[in-house]
Formats: sequence, C-alpha cells, structure tokens
Amino acid sequence: MSIGDILFVVQGGQANALKQALYEDYSFGIVSLRYGVILSGSFVIYRRLIGVKNLWMDLLAVLSLLFVSMMSSRLTLIAAIFGGLYLFIYWKGKVKFKFLPVSVAIMVGFLLLSAMNWSRNANFYESKGLGFFSAGVSEILAYTGTPVQGALYAVSNPSVGDQSTAVFYSRTTIEPSLTTNSAILDVIRLYGIWGLLLSAVVLFASGLYISFFESYKYGKYIYMNIPIFYSIVEFWRIFLFFQGIIITLIFSCVFLTFSLMLRFGRK
Repeated sequence: MSIGDILFVVQGGQANALKQALYEDYSFGIVSLRYGVILSGSFVIYRRLIGVKNLWMDLLAVLSLLFVSMMSSRLTLIAAIFGGLYLFIYWKGKVKFKFLPVSVAIMVGFLLLSAMNWSRNANFYESKGLGFFSAGVSEILAYTGTPVQGALYAVSNPSVGDQSTAVFYSRTTIEPSLTTNSAILDVIRLYGIWGLLLSAVVLFASGLYISFFESYKYGKYIYMNIPIFYSIVEFWRIFLFFQGIIITLIFSCVFLTFSLMLRFGRK
C-alpha cells in the first residue's frame, strides 16, 4: 500500500482498511516490532512531564506513535500514555494535579482518540446520524459500559463459552462490532468459572512482578513494568497478559536492558 493509498483511506474515513491490510498474511516478526513505539512514546511523555526536551527526537517518537496507532490500534497510544504517567508518578512520588492542565490534557486526549476513531469509522457514524464529537462520546460510553455488561453476563452464565457468537450478542444486546467486552468474559469463555481463579493468580503474580522492579536497584529497570502495568489497567476491558502486544513489549524491555548493559556495563 503506497503513501497515496494511505492518505486516501484516512481522508475517506476508512482507516480500518489499513489495519486489515496489515493483518493480511500476518506473521510474527519485524511487523510485531511496531509495538516498540509504546516504550519510546512512554519515555517521551515522561521526559516532557519532568521538563527534559529534545525537539526532533521527541517529534519523531510522537509521530511514530500516532502513525502506528492509526495503522494498527488505539491501544498503542493509550498504552504509551499510561506508561508515561506510570514512570512520572513513580519517580515523582507525590503528584499534585491542577485543574486546568488536567482538563486540557483530557480534552487533547479526547480529540486525539476521537480523530482516530473518526478516521476509521466515519461512514458508519454518519449513517447513524452522529457527528465527530457525538461519535467520540458514543465510543466512550460503549467502551466503558460494555465491559461491565459482559462481565455480569459471564458471571451469571458460566457456560457462555458454549454459546455461539450470534447467541451471545443476542442475549447480551452488546453490539456485534464490539469485541473487547470484559477480561472476565474472556477467561470464563475459555476456562469456565475457574477462569476467575486464573485471573486472581495472574493479577497477584503481576503485583509481585511490579513490586520487584519498583524496588530492585531503586527502580533502575522500572520500564520493565510498563507492559504488565498496562495489562492491569486494561483488565476491566480485555485480558491482555498473554497477547502479542504484551509479549512483544516484554521482549523489547529485555532487549533494551541488555543493550544498556553492553553500552554502560553492569552496575
């Protein structure tokens, strides 16, 4: 797909075609490394928050993050934001939030995510009579309310894994276009009610993992926590712990650690 084709589908509100093209004949490899922009994006956000700036390097990292987010998934952008905030809060220790900066940040985040959503599904929302802003609000309502609905249904129907997709969407009244409908639903579908125990074990192990890197050598390798921290943040919506995006991020963190050791020596 050429740059002209990419611009055409984005302007036409059909950016989902980019993701579909990406996953044609998809296999793990160099393409999976696109998730590495989550780490660079997290570092840029953290550095900017503490006042450390490098215009061209920061601009390249942000543009790469936005491009991958548009091409692949908004998860990429959201993960980078949470990663940057996690690093900032960890090193800052105590954070005071001011109303105006927080309000501006929320508005900018809303506009960015709404723009990405609109570039993907403009034709769909226009067919429903929704504009740019109302589509953004609709997306927020869908992605916050639906996981609660999915979790409640799964807990009260442990045999949900035996149901066909059509039956599930019919009984829950969840829109068929929505696929991230609760991590609780995901694990109960796969393992029945025992999935709740699996979730508890994974969350407990994740807490130990994060605690280790927060205390090990005074947080020298704190960036190792970004993938797991984000998995916990998204747990209400999707069970990310064993998915490709998280595995790729963990390997990227390990690679970064060995690279730093080779560059600066073991200390």
